[in-house]
Amino acid sequence: MLINRFNLIYLLYPALIALIYSFNFHEVWLIYDFFIIIIVLKFVTDASINYDPTKLVLLFLSSIFFITICFLSSNIFYSFLSLWDIFKHLFLIIFLNNFFKKNNYASVIFLRNLAKFFKFTFIIQSLFILMQYINDYRFDDIAGTFGDGASHSIAYFSLATIALCFVTSKKFTISIFIFIAILLNIVAENPGFFVLLFLIWIWNIYNSNFNYKLILYTIIIFTISFILLNYSYYSNAPLFDIIYKRAFAVLQIPNYFDANSINGRADFLFLGFKLGGWFGAGPGAYSNIYLMDGFKIATLPHPGINISEASHLLAETGIIGFILTITNYFFFLTSFKAKLFPMIFTCILLILCFFYTAILSTEPQIVFLIITIFVLSKNGKNVLRNFSFNS
Repeated sequence: MLINRFNLIYLLYPALIALIYSFNFHEVWLIYDFFIIIIVLKFVTDASINYDPTKLVLLFLSSIFFITICFLSSNIFYSFLSLWDIFKHLFLIIFLNNFFKKNNYASVIFLRNLAKFFKFTFIIQSLFILMQYINDYRFDDIAGTFGDGASHSIAYFSLATIALCFVTSKKFTISIFIFIAILLNIVAENPGFFVLLFLIWIWNIYNSNFNYKLILYTIIIFTISFILLNYSYYSNAPLFDIIYKRAFAVLQIPNYFDANSINGRADFLFLGFKLGGWFGAGPGAYSNIYLMDGFKIATLPHPGINISEASHLLAETGIIGFILTITNYFFFLTSFKAKLFPMIFTCILLILCFFYTAILSTEPQIVFLIITIFVLSKNGKNVLRNFSFNS
């Protein structure tokens, strides 16, 4: 078949361009889904695709639970559509893993070209964000070309760009991109970015040969960050206080729960548990996917249940569904590596992203996060940066 002769890695670029440069990313799912469907067809028709049997067993056992709750829901078709929307990104992970295992030289060239593309796009996005900030563009929506309500996407795009810089650039260039990313995410009102930046920087230190220059750059970057975060930009409180309060608000269990006065992610987690229990109200019950409303959305006591993936999954798939989902993503991502340290950091990143944003429901965010984790895990001890085409 023609699909087996064509290297699908080239189709990733149109999907990325659509996710990055679209004004309203909620309407570009067709392009991304088309790319994923092509990957699925290749898996079905190409016998050379390698699968990790342990991961497939986990996915198969999980699918029994999810298929069961889909048939028990009041809208079977919509539930299966929602299930696809939740797990379709696993195919991207399997595809990238196979590509890098089979194409050593080609994978290095691809990552270097991807880094150039992301760096160029990062500069373009920076100009858009600064223009929007200067012109007082909507509150909580300073997002470059990402469009309405997409300011969080520039945070994940910044992380992916920095991770690619770790692979391909020198320390001074990395510092410049990190400094620009810090400024952009301050004006884009993304306090959660700084927590994730700290984690991937620690991961980069693990991958690097630790020396005095790395110590110096670490001190400079975090000193500048600390100074900038202690100023108030769009509220009366310094940004550092906002980060602290939002981080610990997730862990605070409300003494008294009132669906009419929800304030913060912890309340939404509690609401998700109350709505979903152990088995959930059914995949897609409270989601807006593929331009359609969930079949139970009219009964939702508060419209913000999808503020985080954790509250969303708890409401629709219950405690069991939430655990199975995050476990599948963790084990499929960790199929790229075997060492304990990267596995721990992958787990931490997933937990933070699942509890803070609707990571699986927003294609740009999950794709950029997959690229970030993939690049950092493949760059153990700077394998890619030190790669020689003459070796």
